[in-house]
Amino acid sequence: TNSKPEVEEPVSQKIVASVVDNGTAPKWAKTDVIGVYTDASENNVKYTTASAGASVSFTAATEVKGAPMYAYYPYSTANASKKATGLVGELAQNQTAGTVNYMYGVQTGTNSAGDASFEFRSLFALVDFAADLSGSALNGQNVVSYVCKVTRNGAAVPVVGSFTFSAADGSYSIQSSYNEFTSAGRAVVFPTVKAG
Repeated sequence: TNSKPEVEEPVSQKIVASVVDNGTAPKWAKTDVIGVYTDASENNVKYTTASAGASVSFTAATEVKGAPMYAYYPYSTANASKKATGLVGELAQNQTAGTVNYMYGVQTGTNSAGDASFEFRSLFALVDFAADLSGSALNGQNVVSYVCKVTRNGAAVPVVGSFTFSAADGSYSIQSSYNEFTSAGRAVVFPTVKAG
């Protein structure tokens, strides 16, 4: 018998991604890029968006085989050879106004066009700093940055540093950490509240 080898057909190159609002009104920006893993072992496929908002479409620049299974944000070439459950990231000690929170995407199905739908959830805590300088010697001055040092009962509490994480479930493991960071007013930090 003549049998033809099965050829896996490419799936849609679009993903519809929304961000779960945890009280900070998160939105995608026009230049955001996510990394996607498929059930056909396509690893860290780069998807980009040209839209802004709470729910946008991301598109792959190349043909993608398999159905999208896991996704994360922000995309990093450091994850090119990594499995979806062993990704790497870093929360910088010196955070700028453009600092972004790491997120993992949970697939919620497909839409009528066949595009995979993902709901993204934040991995870490987003902190906004503001100082009321009225009545102080600094009244009227412009705060350029904040330095934050976190301790609990005299012991350093890890708030930034390098970590590994899973796009499958959002679990993470701190690899190296610091208990002090500088921020321009907004910072992304490891959660510091102990469970229980």
